Amino acid sequence: MSGADGLQELHAADLELIGEGGNSRVYRLEGNKVVKVFHKDIPKDMVCYENDRSCEAYAAGLTCAACFGMVSVDGCLGIVYENLGSRDLLSLIVCDKAHLKDYIREFARQVRVMHSKNVDTARLKDAKQVFEAYLDRLTGHLCTPDEVGRLKRVCTGIPDRTTFIHGDCHPGNVMERDGKLILIDLSSCGYGHPVFDLAGMYSIYMTAAEDEERRKKLVPARDFTARECRTIWDTFLRAYFEGGDEAFLHKVQEQIQGFVRVRRLLRTLIVADEDLHQYDEAKQAALAYVDQNPDPLCF
Repeated sequence: MSGADGLQELHAADLELIGEGGNSRVYRLEGNKVVKVFHKDIPKDMVCYENDRSCEAYAAGLTCAACFGMVSVDGCLGIVYENLGSRDLLSLIVCDKAHLKDYIREFARQVRVMHSKNVDTARLKDAKQVFEAYLDRLTGHLCTPDEVGRLKRVCTGIPDRTTFIHGDCHPGNVMERDGKLILIDLSSCGYGHPVFDLAGMYSIYMTAAEDEERRKKLVPARDFTARECRTIWDTFLRAYFEGGDEAFLHKVQEQIQGFVRVRRLLRTLIVADEDLHQYDEAKQAALAYVDQNPDPLCF
């Protein structure tokens, strides 16, 4: 039976609910498949873009769940994926912290391979352009036009790349199956420089290490101590840049940290009830960094 937009129509009452997230539910289908059903308030273009991103990632040879296209479930849009039938890497680490470093090293290697894959830029978005567009939205909200222009300087040192970027890179978005790591949740993926994914990892684990209240709110970090969060980041950094000496790793971390200072300001666009005054210090730190005209990225 066809539903909205000529898509195959399914009914949730006939399906087994096996998972639920902030914007979707996941149901089991026959034939070793699942369907990720988005809530009604999720715009159609966002669902279509995730579908296209997932198909492009699979076509590019990335180790990710196969995507079988869109359906309609009780009038809501859904995407059919391969049923991986496994646990996410984050859950495995939490249950086996004795091997935390081993898990993170393998994760870092997987991310490095991911960042070596060139993709069809006509089907995905440029991460740098998306980032600059978000910075523009700070005008009149947190920053003056002049301040936004200064913040954009952070992008001048980011080389253009056509390689795959996950967009929400952390162990919770990787599944483990038969000893292999498989990427999931490609709703934010695009193409560009690895700094966009590395900054995400830094933001989660180093921010969590320094702020206990924030650590409690971050799903990828809430089950770890501050020390464990630092270990996760340090292990990831060293494994990703395997063979890099201490001077190089120090420079890389310094540059990622500077980018994260600017990136942090975008949080005010997402969390509606944020007190903008608490970001005054963060904004000044970000402006101080970009006003130094930092060197182009060294990696």
